[in-house]
Amino acid sequence: MIRTAARNATLLAAATLLVGTAAINCSGKKDREDVGSIRLALNLPGGKVINTVSFTITGNGITPITGSINVSDPSATATVLVSSIPAGTGYTVAMNAVSTDGTTTCAGSQMFDILANQTTAVTVGLQCRANNNNGMATIMGTFNQCPTVSFTASPLIASSPAGVINVSATGMDLDPMTTLTYAWTATGGSFAAASSATTTYLCSAPGQQTLTITVSDGACPTAGTLVVTCVPLACGNGTLDTGEECDPPASGTCDANCQRIPVCGDSNVDAPEMCDPPNGVLCDSMCRGIPIICGNMIVQPGEQCDPPQAGVCSSTCQMLAPPRCGDGMVNQASEQCDDGNTTSGDGCSATCQREATACEMCEAQFCDPTLVGCAALATATEQAQCQAVLDCVRMSDCAVGVPDPQRCYCGTASDIACLGGSANGSCRVQIEAAAGTPDPGTAVSEAVATRFVDPTYPLGRAINLINCDRDSCNPPAVPTAICPL
Repeated sequence: MIRTAARNATLLAAATLLVGTAAINCSGKKDREDVGSIRLALNLPGGKVINTVSFTITGNGITPITGSINVSDPSATATVLVSSIPAGTGYTVAMNAVSTDGTTTCAGSQMFDILANQTTAVTVGLQCRANNNNGMATIMGTFNQCPTVSFTASPLIASSPAGVINVSATGMDLDPMTTLTYAWTATGGSFAAASSATTTYLCSAPGQQTLTITVSDGACPTAGTLVVTCVPLACGNGTLDTGEECDPPASGTCDANCQRIPVCGDSNVDAPEMCDPPNGVLCDSMCRGIPIICGNMIVQPGEQCDPPQAGVCSSTCQMLAPPRCGDGMVNQASEQCDDGNTTSGDGCSATCQREATACEMCEAQFCDPTLVGCAALATATEQAQCQAVLDCVRMSDCAVGVPDPQRCYCGTASDIACLGGSANGSCRVQIEAAAGTPDPGTAVSEAVATRFVDPTYPLGRAINLINCDRDSCNPPAVPTAICPL
């Protein structure tokens, strides 16, 4: 500590407790060494360095006394001797310092009194704080319902390198106003439209392939996977190789992957069929089983007649009297039909033999036989496919009151949605079967659209006949329809 011999009052200010280094380092420890022997290490925790300590003396009506202490030298102490301060009470000395990088500030103050002709020692403790460079964040959670996905694929086995598998996915999201996107990927092979919900997969790489459909609402993706088998077959070589159900491919019966096309009438019972082929006695035209029930208007095994009729057919469908034309019972031995009368012109002649109906006569007169009807088709399977479409359209009434039987295929789906694979009409299954095998890379719905009235396919001949019935045999001006729709 430097002392003056002058009579003027002086002030010694130190940045530590008892001139010590510890206070400026905020350690709180007292340094007991003499002032003149202290080496003040003004290095703060974290490597912070102070080069200058500023001070200001105020109080007792004096003009503030300011100054600074250079402590950049390693031997410097944060001390200063100030003289000529009038004797009095209530003085305050404030000291502050800033680290060289500007991130830490130290400050402290101490009150003191001045006695005439004496040196007052004042110890100022400086508190050092790092600047607060932290910010704040407001966090708000939002909830998003991730979509769910269901999917189908058929067939699950296709030939490589050109086999086609139809795939379709449906995504569902409970959040309102959500637009879902679709993305198909595969470990091998390719998709005709990888971003469409319904598309086709080209089985170009042999082996088991994993297909993945990812549905996303833009924030949360949901994925589903299925495994298909691409078999390196020689589909079309006329030989039934392992994995093939038929060979060679044939329209309406055997697809491009040498897999059998399920069709009512092909003598194979495929779900949801209950029987096959149709026979009108135990199996109807849509391959649904017909229960043996006395009274269902069909003479079935174990019955001699149906329905029961007083004096003619018993309650157990057994004959009570010798059969005759006009008794309403078809005698299998001599009758082709029996409508309960002996007149002609209604499809059953006076001798109970099958004759052309008014609808058939109308069709023979107005409908081009090269474009309509099932009889001219080459195979029994094609004829059955054609007849299945006719039976479905007429039994479901899906074409009644509409200008185009397209509703029987599309149902409630729009034209675009229908073409995209979302058909839900009552005759969709029969129509797709009658359209034949799609070309490679073509969806079933596209095949239906291009072959809807093409007479070279069973579908086209059935639809053309329905259109002819509507336009020529059931014109709007005729109050009673001649041909059923």
